[in-house]
Amino acid sequence: MMGHTGKEYVINESFALAAYPEDQTRLSGSKLSFNKYCGVQEFKNAIFLWINLGSKDNPVVNDFLDDARQVTWFGGSRMHDESPVIHKLLNYGQQDNSNGANNNAADGPHSNIILWCRRYQTETKQCTPYVCFGRLSYHSHVPQSHPLKFIWNLIDYEGLKNHSDAAVRERFAAFTT
Repeated sequence: MMGHTGKEYVINESFALAAYPEDQTRLSGSKLSFNKYCGVQEFKNAIFLWINLGSKDNPVVNDFLDDARQVTWFGGSRMHDESPVIHKLLNYGQQDNSNGANNNAADGPHSNIILWCRRYQTETKQCTPYVCFGRLSYHSHVPQSHPLKFIWNLIDYEGLKNHSDAAVRERFAAFTT
Protein backbone atom coordinates (compact mmCIF):
# COMPACT_ATOMS: atom_id res chain seq x y z
CA MET A 1 0.00 0.00 0.00
CA MET A 2 1.26 3.44 -0.87
CA GLY A 3 1.89 5.93 1.91
CA HIS A 4 -0.32 8.63 0.39
CA THR A 5 -3.38 8.80 -1.84
CA GLY A 6 -3.39 9.74 -5.50
CA LYS A 7 -1.90 8.63 -8.78
CA GLU A 8 0.85 11.26 -8.69
CA TYR A 9 2.34 9.67 -5.58
CA VAL A 10 2.21 6.18 -7.14
CA ILE A 11 3.84 7.37 -10.36
CA ASN A 12 6.64 9.25 -8.62
CA GLU A 13 7.33 6.47 -6.11
CA SER A 14 7.31 3.83 -8.85
CA PHE A 15 9.67 5.92 -10.95
CA ALA A 16 12.03 6.37 -8.00
CA LEU A 17 12.03 2.62 -7.32
CA ALA A 18 12.08 1.15 -10.81
CA ALA A 19 13.33 3.60 -13.43
CA TYR A 20 16.69 3.12 -15.07
CA PRO A 21 19.37 5.16 -13.26
CA GLU A 22 20.10 7.17 -16.41
CA ASP A 23 16.39 8.10 -16.66
CA GLN A 24 16.35 9.08 -12.99
CA THR A 25 19.38 11.33 -13.57
CA ARG A 26 17.99 12.78 -16.81
CA LEU A 27 14.59 13.57 -15.27
CA SER A 28 15.84 14.63 -11.84
CA GLY A 29 13.78 17.55 -10.60
CA SER A 30 11.21 17.15 -13.38
CA LYS A 31 7.54 16.66 -12.72
CA LEU A 32 6.26 13.47 -14.36
CA SER A 33 3.11 14.06 -16.37
CA PHE A 34 -0.01 11.90 -16.32
CA ASN A 35 -3.78 12.20 -16.68
CA LYS A 36 -5.32 11.92 -13.23
CA TYR A 37 -8.73 11.15 -14.73
CA CYS A 38 -7.59 8.28 -16.93
CA GLY A 39 -7.78 4.65 -15.80
CA VAL A 40 -4.53 3.76 -17.54
CA GLN A 41 -0.98 5.11 -17.47
CA GLU A 42 1.34 4.11 -20.29
CA PHE A 43 5.07 3.87 -19.88
CA LYS A 44 7.66 2.80 -22.42
CA ASN A 45 7.72 -0.78 -21.12
CA ALA A 46 4.64 -1.11 -18.89
CA ILE A 47 1.06 -0.02 -18.34
CA PHE A 48 -0.55 0.75 -14.99
CA LEU A 49 -4.29 0.07 -14.71
CA TRP A 50 -6.09 2.10 -12.05
CA ILE A 51 -9.24 0.71 -10.44
CA ASN A 52 -11.54 2.37 -7.95
CA LEU A 53 -13.63 0.00 -5.87
CA GLY A 54 -16.81 0.81 -3.97
CA SER A 55 -17.67 4.11 -5.63
CA LYS A 56 -21.41 4.55 -5.88
CA ASP A 57 -21.15 7.58 -8.20
CA ASN A 58 -19.47 5.65 -10.99
CA PRO A 59 -21.81 4.30 -13.70
CA VAL A 60 -19.60 1.20 -14.03
CA VAL A 61 -18.61 -0.96 -11.10
CA ASN A 62 -15.22 -2.63 -10.92
CA ASP A 63 -15.18 -5.89 -9.05
CA PHE A 64 -13.13 -8.97 -8.36
CA LEU A 65 -14.40 -12.24 -9.78
CA ASP A 66 -13.65 -15.95 -9.32
CA ASP A 67 -12.52 -15.63 -5.68
CA ALA A 68 -10.35 -12.60 -6.69
CA ARG A 69 -8.46 -14.46 -9.40
CA GLN A 70 -9.89 -11.96 -11.89
CA VAL A 71 -10.85 -8.31 -11.93
CA THR A 72 -12.97 -6.12 -14.19
CA TRP A 73 -11.65 -2.89 -15.67
CA PHE A 74 -13.50 -0.41 -17.83
CA GLY A 75 -11.75 1.78 -20.39
CA GLY A 76 -12.25 5.53 -20.20
CA SER A 77 -15.00 7.41 -22.02
CA ARG A 78 -12.68 8.28 -24.92
CA MET A 79 -11.33 4.74 -25.36
CA HIS A 80 -12.64 2.47 -28.09
CA ASP A 81 -11.57 -0.69 -29.90
CA GLU A 82 -9.11 1.19 -32.11
CA SER A 83 -7.47 3.29 -29.36
CA PRO A 84 -3.68 2.77 -29.38
CA VAL A 85 -3.64 2.06 -25.63
CA ILE A 86 -6.33 -0.62 -26.06
CA HIS A 87 -4.24 -2.29 -28.77
CA LYS A 88 -1.22 -2.15 -26.46
CA LEU A 89 -3.21 -3.65 -23.55
CA LEU A 90 -4.49 -6.47 -25.75
CA ASN A 91 -1.01 -7.14 -27.11
CA TYR A 92 0.61 -7.16 -23.67
CA GLY A 93 -2.19 -9.08 -21.99
CA GLN A 94 -2.60 -11.76 -24.64
CA GLN A 95 1.15 -12.20 -25.00
CA ASP A 96 1.47 -12.69 -21.25
CA ASN A 97 -1.48 -15.10 -21.25
CA SER A 98 0.02 -17.20 -24.05
CA ASN A 99 3.21 -17.52 -22.01
CA GLY A 100 1.33 -19.38 -19.28
CA ALA A 101 -0.03 -16.71 -16.95
CA ASN A 102 -1.01 -19.35 -14.41
CA ASN A 103 2.51 -20.74 -14.31
CA ASN A 104 4.34 -19.82 -11.10
CA ALA A 105 7.81 -20.81 -12.31
CA ALA A 106 10.62 -18.50 -11.21
CA ASP A 107 11.42 -17.55 -14.81
CA GLY A 108 7.84 -16.86 -15.92
CA PRO A 109 5.43 -15.49 -16.53
CA HIS A 110 6.19 -11.83 -16.86
CA SER A 111 3.71 -9.07 -17.53
CA ASN A 112 3.81 -5.46 -18.57
CA ILE A 113 0.38 -4.66 -17.07
CA ILE A 114 0.30 -3.72 -13.38
CA LEU A 115 -2.89 -3.37 -11.31
CA TRP A 116 -3.35 -0.53 -8.81
CA CYS A 117 -6.55 -0.48 -6.70
CA ARG A 118 -8.04 1.85 -4.16
CA ARG A 119 -11.29 1.61 -2.27
CA TYR A 120 -13.82 4.38 -1.73
CA GLN A 121 -14.80 4.58 1.95
CA THR A 122 -18.37 5.78 2.33
CA GLU A 123 -17.95 6.65 6.02
CA THR A 124 -15.14 9.17 5.32
CA LYS A 125 -16.10 9.94 1.69
CA GLN A 126 -12.46 9.46 0.74
CA CYS A 127 -10.41 6.88 -1.12
CA THR A 128 -7.75 4.74 0.48
CA PRO A 129 -4.20 4.96 -0.87
CA TYR A 130 -3.54 2.78 -3.91
CA VAL A 131 -2.42 -0.80 -3.40
CA CYS A 132 -0.46 -2.73 -6.03
CA PHE A 133 -1.97 -6.14 -6.73
CA GLY A 134 0.65 -7.16 -9.23
CA ARG A 135 0.62 -8.30 -12.79
CA LEU A 136 -2.31 -8.95 -15.09
CA SER A 137 -2.94 -11.12 -18.12
CA TYR A 138 -5.83 -10.92 -20.54
CA HIS A 139 -8.93 -13.01 -19.94
CA SER A 140 -11.60 -11.37 -22.11
CA HIS A 141 -13.25 -8.14 -23.16
CA VAL A 142 -16.48 -6.98 -24.76
CA PRO A 143 -15.60 -5.42 -28.14
CA GLN A 144 -17.64 -2.41 -29.23
CA SER A 145 -18.90 -1.83 -25.67
CA HIS A 146 -18.88 1.65 -24.21
CA PRO A 147 -17.09 1.87 -21.95
CA LEU A 148 -14.96 -1.07 -23.03
CA LYS A 149 -15.24 -3.84 -20.46
CA PHE A 150 -12.25 -6.08 -19.74
CA ILE A 151 -11.71 -9.01 -17.44
CA TRP A 152 -8.09 -9.53 -16.38
CA ASN A 153 -6.42 -12.47 -14.65
CA LEU A 154 -4.34 -11.69 -11.55
CA ILE A 155 -1.05 -13.44 -12.26
CA ASP A 156 0.11 -12.92 -8.67
CA TYR A 157 -3.10 -14.19 -7.06
CA GLU A 158 -1.46 -17.13 -5.25
CA GLY A 159 1.36 -14.95 -3.95
CA LEU A 160 -1.09 -12.37 -2.57
CA LYS A 161 -3.55 -14.89 -1.14
CA ASN A 162 -0.83 -16.98 0.54
CA HIS A 163 1.79 -14.32 1.27
CA SER A 164 4.07 -14.97 4.24
CA ASP A 165 3.18 -11.53 5.64
CA ALA A 166 -0.28 -11.65 7.26
CA ALA A 167 -0.76 -7.90 6.59
CA VAL A 168 -0.48 -8.50 2.83
CA ARG A 169 -2.97 -11.40 2.97
CA GLU A 170 -5.40 -9.35 5.08
CA ARG A 171 -5.17 -6.27 2.82
CA PHE A 172 -5.77 -8.40 -0.27
CA ALA A 173 -8.78 -10.06 1.40
CA ALA A 174 -10.17 -6.68 2.55
CA PHE A 175 -10.00 -5.27 -0.97
CA THR A 176 -11.33 -8.32 -2.77
CA THR A 177 -14.27 -9.49 -0.62
